[in-house]
Amino acid sequence: MKKLHPRLKAQMEALLSQEERSQWIGNPLMHEINTLYHRLDETSGDSTPHPPLVSPPLKERPDSGEPDSELELAAVLRAIPDEFVLFNPDGNILRYAEGVRNLLSESGENLRGKKIEDLLPKPARTEFLEALDQVRQHQTVGLFEMSLNQEDNDEHFEVRILPMENNCSIALIRDISEQKAYEQHTSYLAFHDSLTGLPNRLMFQDRLRQSIAHARRTPGMFAVMFLDLDRFKQVNDTLGHSAGDELLITIANRLRYSLRESDTIAVSKPTQRKPEAQYTIARLGGDEFTLILNGISEANDVTRVARRILHEVARPLHLSGHDIYTSASIGIALYPYDGLDVESLVKNADAAMYHAKEKGRNNFQLYSKSMNAAALQRMRLENSLRQALQQDALQVYYQPLFDLATGKIHSFEALLRWNHPKYGMISPKYFIPLAEESDLIDALGEWVLRRVCRQAQEWDKRGLARVPVSVNVSGHQLRDDRLLHAITSCLQDFNLKGSQLAIEITESTLLKNPEIATYTLRHLQEMGLLVTIDDFGTGYSSLSYLKRFSPNSIKIDQSFVSDILNNSDNNVLTKTMITMGQSLGMFVIAEGIDTEGQLQFLQDQDCHFGQGFHLCPPLPPHQLIEFIDAYQPHAFPLAHQSLFGIQNYDIPTMPNLTPLPKSLDPK
Repeated sequence: MKKLHPRLKAQMEALLSQEERSQWIGNPLMHEINTLYHRLDETSGDSTPHPPLVSPPLKERPDSGEPDSELELAAVLRAIPDEFVLFNPDGNILRYAEGVRNLLSESGENLRGKKIEDLLPKPARTEFLEALDQVRQHQTVGLFEMSLNQEDNDEHFEVRILPMENNCSIALIRDISEQKAYEQHTSYLAFHDSLTGLPNRLMFQDRLRQSIAHARRTPGMFAVMFLDLDRFKQVNDTLGHSAGDELLITIANRLRYSLRESDTIAVSKPTQRKPEAQYTIARLGGDEFTLILNGISEANDVTRVARRILHEVARPLHLSGHDIYTSASIGIALYPYDGLDVESLVKNADAAMYHAKEKGRNNFQLYSKSMNAAALQRMRLENSLRQALQQDALQVYYQPLFDLATGKIHSFEALLRWNHPKYGMISPKYFIPLAEESDLIDALGEWVLRRVCRQAQEWDKRGLARVPVSVNVSGHQLRDDRLLHAITSCLQDFNLKGSQLAIEITESTLLKNPEIATYTLRHLQEMGLLVTIDDFGTGYSSLSYLKRFSPNSIKIDQSFVSDILNNSDNNVLTKTMITMGQSLGMFVIAEGIDTEGQLQFLQDQDCHFGQGFHLCPPLPPHQLIEFIDAYQPHAFPLAHQSLFGIQNYDIPTMPNLTPLPKSLDPK
């Protein structure tokens, strides 16, 4: 307080305790009062000490030739930026700022002589009296906050009560509404997702801790649900992040609707204090949502809500001029059976969600203990796949496609193989979806493409016939024009013609991104590449989309070929697909030919091309060359004999196909 005006310093020391003095050093109010005192000194023209600032305002003082303390006090009070109320020991108002009249009196009447506590709302009245009692007993500053507008509760004030002489007091009232609004907004942002308005991870964890604490006190059951949108990244990559944000907002609203207040398990708003009556929907980030369902009595309560959520999420919506069909995978963990703490419940619900994805997506799964082992195995396998890609430890095998009329080799299909150091050969049906979900598919696809082009260049240099090699394309690779650029770059880098390369893509993939697919396929065909629709017959198999995409060939899925002799439906469907492809001027390929009878049937139907283990299995490059050197196509049409048996050709020993653990085997 040494920087204060001497007279002000003396007065403050008389009023405040040592602890309270330190709190007022540097206070803006004291600075303004001190400045005003300096101005009074300058205008008075003498050095005679002025009377104390806070002398009793109504006490008459003899004329000393100095500025009147009443006028001096009035000047100081006018300089204070806050509203003020000066009142006597009985609480009767002696003086007040004009703005106080509007704060404490609806009619704007004169407040002089009225008790200040009678003018305050009840909640503020109690706090005022407690603060005033603190001031009078300990001669310290009393501080509290109050709201004078109870209807919308948006006007907040900070009240400081200072002791004065003769047990009088002064209340300084500062409007802190903007500060409170800012604090509330900051607090909201700290605990809510800015995009959807849902609680974020911090609030979700706090709510989950509350549910656990309540369930421990009053034994009960509640559920944690972990929801992940299926193929959300595809929406972002194809339609842009603004469309993705719009999708997330829509899903958040649908989740709110799914947990509407008419639910028997979730009947109140999260603002109520009873945890057992709450439900919480939160967005953890990206396309991940979590839900807490309290007060459930059995698992069926949760599964009923899960089905409703899946139904709501699956309803089509219109984004950026496109009709979007989405779905979700949901994992469910139940307290106390699946975990007793926040980490365990969330981890187990997450594991159940991944199990739902493995089951084909668009479903929900209740947690079981075996899921954690599978999730750990999955994480380790993903890391191993990442390392194998970085270390160039993957392999590409090649399987010939034969002309079923002449027996000549028409082309090769490149098939990615992963010989895991522990599990042996892992099925692509397992690790390709793993690569798609872990965002490895782009790097993996480009690796295969460059490896195939390098092999084609090597064969070309050795004088082998330029037989096209087909590469399978994932739907993730077809979400933009990166595939087109990658193929163009590879052809240039390895000095290949477009006719030496072909791509295979499933019909379900084409229908997910029809505009981009049409654009990409047409440009590839203009470059000379052949385009084949793989797994034909397992999707829509529509004539309209065949006309739209105009592929060079269609490949009948092996599920039809494998049972073609025993299943009359497959028999008829295969004949129909062959006839349809021929009528549209497309080549027809049959995959999965494993027996002589299947081969004969397809030859009888004039199917153009075929592949399968009965003809030749997928082989590594050096063994494929051995097969080509020994193979004579003129023997191919002979019935009831294996291609290899005619030439007495020993099939090269295949790598040891170590059976996969059940957790890794997609079957």
